[in-house]
Amino acid sequence: MKKSKNKTLSTVSTIIAGLIVISSASYGGKIITYINGGFKYGYRLFPPIIFLAISFLFIQEMNIRMAKVTGKSFADLIREWYGAKPAFFAMIMVLISSIFLTISSFGSCLIGLDLMGINKYIAIIIISIFIWLTIVKRYYGSVQNIFFLLSIIFIVYIISAVDFNNSSKVIINSMQNIDFWQSDYIYYCLSIIGASIPIYMMFHLQSYLVQEDLSLKEYGEQKIGIYIGILIMFLMTLLIMIVGIESFQRGGEIAISDKNLGEIFIKAFGKYAKYIFGMGILSFAIITLALIPLAATLAICDAFALENGFEKSCKEAPLFYIIFTFILVISGVFVLLSKNSLVNLVILAQALASMIVPVILIYMIIITNNSEIMGKEVNKPIQNIVVWFTVISIVVFFIALIIYKIMAMF
Repeated sequence: MKKSKNKTLSTVSTIIAGLIVISSASYGGKIITYINGGFKYGYRLFPPIIFLAISFLFIQEMNIRMAKVTGKSFADLIREWYGAKPAFFAMIMVLISSIFLTISSFGSCLIGLDLMGINKYIAIIIISIFIWLTIVKRYYGSVQNIFFLLSIIFIVYIISAVDFNNSSKVIINSMQNIDFWQSDYIYYCLSIIGASIPIYMMFHLQSYLVQEDLSLKEYGEQKIGIYIGILIMFLMTLLIMIVGIESFQRGGEIAISDKNLGEIFIKAFGKYAKYIFGMGILSFAIITLALIPLAATLAICDAFALENGFEKSCKEAPLFYIIFTFILVISGVFVLLSKNSLVNLVILAQALASMIVPVILIYMIIITNNSEIMGKEVNKPIQNIVVWFTVISIVVFFIALIIYKIMAMF
């Protein structure tokens, strides 16, 4: 009986671990983007969000399968099978994407601090030092779990504060007259792509699974946890969009900005809302301020067989800590020196990060269709169709946006 209980506990803990890993993809920048998206477009963003949830599920299944079959990280597979030059190019893309998403996380962190009435310039320096020490001292797992639990309070508050009956009245109206080829709508779709399919998560998930050295059964349990995590992310997305819709209906503002965001939350959800939203946004932002540079640095080190600083000290793995610190510092300095609206900066950074998504997905598609690497576990036709459609859609959106911008100049 005792053995059975231990087995059940092990299964549950494996599922929860997978859930926490995948839920880390829900970061502060994503919250800001979806709140503003609901505010501006209502449920007109619903179709691309549904497709992105499906696409992300297929992508992460491919990730799990690669880890299970090869026992190697994504970055290691690129270098081993396709050589140093393709690996170098892929890692440059990962580095650029991670800087954009870290900028987004720093921006959302400052927004959260503003909502809570904390001096952002002093606090951001303290948070940066805290994150750096967390990685150096290897306390990351514990810190991630603590902030994940704090974020649950934020989610529970959203559920209790939102008037779902009131929001449901606008679903049909907002789903009508969707203009997919309107410039601002395309730009916003690209931003939610950057937020919903973060590059760092592809490398982080597979490295995590490889390091865990799981049995075939445990891979199945992790898959359940990851799928539950994706479902939770999708439900959170809907909740956050509803927050934007509720804010628009009750607050009556024309556009969300750094200055009016707190007032909008107070009008929509009560006098304590801006502090609770600030805490939630800040919690998610701090998780990913550590996770994004860490995942990118681990991927780069894996690709070039450098020492893994997550298990070694600064002296033993100097390049690891130099790369990690570079991503963190350059992103933080850029945000602190930027004179643009933080909300606009967060959305722009994620739109730029979406440019990298097709590049990394192509690497993943090639690897998971290579029978020499995957054996009989190559992609099924439906998986290739969904992921290739994602790649093509992003490319088409960018081409369309560039055409719109050029036409606007004349």
